Amino acid sequence: LRVALVTLVASALQQGLKALVGRERPVWPDPVDSAQYASYPSGHAMTATVVCGLLLWLLPRPGRVPVAWRVAAWAVAVVSVLGVGFTRVYLGVHWPSDVLAGWLLGVALVALATSVPVRERGGDPVER
Repeated sequence: LRVALVTLVASALQQGLKALVGRERPVWPDPVDSAQYASYPSGHAMTATVVCGLLLWLLPRPGRVPVAWRVAAWAVAVVSVLGVGFTRVYLGVHWPSDVLAGWLLGVALVALATSVPVRERGGDPVER
């Protein structure tokens, strides 16, 4: 539920910022791809950061899953987030600062979302 809610908040935030800032997308003579709407911040970069960050948060605590699995999960998440960001610039649909803003906003949302304690049915906070 938290992952879905934070993902929806991230989508609303990035759409609101796109409308507020209104930054034009890059224009290239021979573009690989094109996109509509405003450019800042990169919604793809922000969404990848939020989803991967929250999925890492959902991993069982250290000691309950082998270290190799944790390292692999982190590696996949980092490669995914960086890959999404770099492809947005490579495709010519975002400026590097759009992607950086998406990553930073995504990290901020994950930090905020994971700072709220999880509650069990009895109402007592559970440490993650």
